[in-house]
Amino acid sequence: MKNILFFLIVLFFTSCGLKSAFKIRDAFLMEHIGVNDFKHELPFEIKKGALIVKVELGGKERKFILDTGSTTKINHQLKNEIASERLGKLKTFDSNGQKRHIDYVKLEKIQVEGVSFYSIVASVSDTEILKNRICEDVEGILGANVMNKAIWQIDFDRQKIIITDKRDSLNLSGNEQKIGFYFVGKGVPMFNLNIPGIYQGDVALDTGCNGTIALGINHFSSDLKCVERESYSVGTFSSKKYKIKTTRASQIKMGKAFEEKDVFVDFAKDNPLGLVGIKFLQNYLVTIDWRNNEILLGERTEYSKKQNLSFGFSLIVVDGKTRIGSIVIDSPAYKKGLRLDDEVLKINDLDFRSNQQENYCRYIHTFQTNETVKVKIQIQQEDSIVEYEIGKTNLAKIFFE
Repeated sequence: MKNILFFLIVLFFTSCGLKSAFKIRDAFLMEHIGVNDFKHELPFEIKKGALIVKVELGGKERKFILDTGSTTKINHQLKNEIASERLGKLKTFDSNGQKRHIDYVKLEKIQVEGVSFYSIVASVSDTEILKNRICEDVEGILGANVMNKAIWQIDFDRQKIIITDKRDSLNLSGNEQKIGFYFVGKGVPMFNLNIPGIYQGDVALDTGCNGTIALGINHFSSDLKCVERESYSVGTFSSKKYKIKTTRASQIKMGKAFEEKDVFVDFAKDNPLGLVGIKFLQNYLVTIDWRNNEILLGERTEYSKKQNLSFGFSLIVVDGKTRIGSIVIDSPAYKKGLRLDDEVLKINDLDFRSNQQENYCRYIHTFQTNETVKVKIQIQQEDSIVEYEIGKTNLAKIFFE
């Protein structure tokens, strides 16, 4: 997951680690689904690029993030609340290279809209960074080791997910473009991506990535026209500052048959693995069929691919302060004086010096999603308090047309 990445890489170094690794490996082999011949609809929400679904665990309904780029995860509070079997502890790295030993447990059952999954392996770690960023009280991640036991169709028009074991039960037109995939780990879909003159290699389908197509900076060429932004990367255990270059590829190819034109591609230093995220996937009706190892992308019926207007910056809460968490270099906001890490005091009537998290969430749910086209933002810069008036603009038009 880029920015919010839960695609964890597990390394086994000690004899205790090896013992835990074998026990966890064997536990993954025992996972199974409890029904046949089923079709159920699951509502979802999108918050800051995260797909939020409700699952039943421990006799209660919980909010989880749906993430094909991760295995299943629960937070410490949920682990203490429900019955689970401890499997062991392993060393794990987040997207920023921070490492910790984390616990793995076996959950007796997770129920997803009438579909029961049994003996599910889950890692245990803190979700506070994520909860604060997306302003949702999520208690975990529903990962690829659950999803790979069914066929999942994500309908962004209706904000519904269909879970089934039979592809012919889905509403498919027959005109969907198919992408064959193999999977790594416990079900993460991988397939070939070809961006002529830029990239040729495999990438992961990652619904936990809130961006578009993300590649490592080593694939960026200096002759590419790009827009650059400074940003925070939020990992499982940590946050880190880094830079992203974005270009517009005239054409991309996925698998053997899928083609698309004019696609935005991000390049960042911290991307060892290419990812295809939600900002790209939401252009389509997405079907992920682990039974036949195929991804089907169909045209959305009620969707326009027009570029959204943007203020050119976003916020983040770091070290107890609301700050500029991302800024597009040479955007109107940047030219007026906004910089990454500036402390934000006020935006319009929202005062971030009090009720900070509440006001941050009010900003996320209003100014970034409604028709507001101009804001007044008050910033603490060194010893001075400065105020800017920032309007939304079409950044793609400014930089690429």
